Amino acid sequence: MLLAVATSAAQSVVPITQEPSHHLTISNRYVRVFEVEVPPHAETLYHQHDYDYLFVSIGDADITSTRLHEQPVALKLRDGQVEFSKGPFAHKATNLGDGPFRNVTIELLEGLGSPLCGVPGGQQSCGVGTGWGGGSVGVAASVPSIERSQFSGGASWSGGEFPVMRGSRVTVSQFSTQGNSEIPSNALPERPFLLIAISPMKFRWSSQNGTKEFSANSGDVFWNEAPELKFVVLPDKAKFLTIAFPTQKTQ
Repeated sequence: MLLAVATSAAQSVVPITQEPSHHLTISNRYVRVFEVEVPPHAETLYHQHDYDYLFVSIGDADITSTRLHEQPVALKLRDGQVEFSKGPFAHKATNLGDGPFRNVTIELLEGLGSPLCGVPGGQQSCGVGTGWGGGSVGVAASVPSIERSQFSGGASWSGGEFPVMRGSRVTVSQFSTQGNSEIPSNALPERPFLLIAISPMKFRWSSQNGTKEFSANSGDVFWNEAPELKFVVLPDKAKFLTIAFPTQKTQ
């Protein structure tokens, strides 16, 4: 009896907003964004994911993901790697490494939509490019609900985005730039979008609402809805992801 009570308590599930490692930073009609940090050799509580979601690994990591009443699944993550999972489900994450496991978790409140590429049900690859991962996506065969894109780094931005995951409601793209690069507005994703810094970076964006400059650390997240955006990366090389959403709400 005592063992049964202890097991039940250990596997109780909390809402993601009550999981201590998850810190809500952005909330709107499209997304809820959480900055997540799990200490070395620690684990999260079991927590509920009610929506389709993405997470972006900030730094390399060696973890397991354990869904409620299922066996752990091992994941070796690389810096900037994107994972997609379809909700709803509950799980916990265990950090097997000697450093913190950091990620940005993005709940897609309208869902992914119809899968197009880089996610289950769509084409495996979103195309061939020369960015970090060339736009190619490898399947985690042991975890059918997850598709992963590994970014190996190094190439300069060459005038376009490299989509790595795409549904009818969401497009995830990678950018890699040289310093003092102005990215033309037609190369940026349709608005609104999230920008997630993978490397430290300084940038400036200008729109009809004015001009702002930002200094970002790895893992910092920015939300943009301004039309006619002019985007300049200052002054060093930078890597970042964008997650773009349709202008009009999809029914």
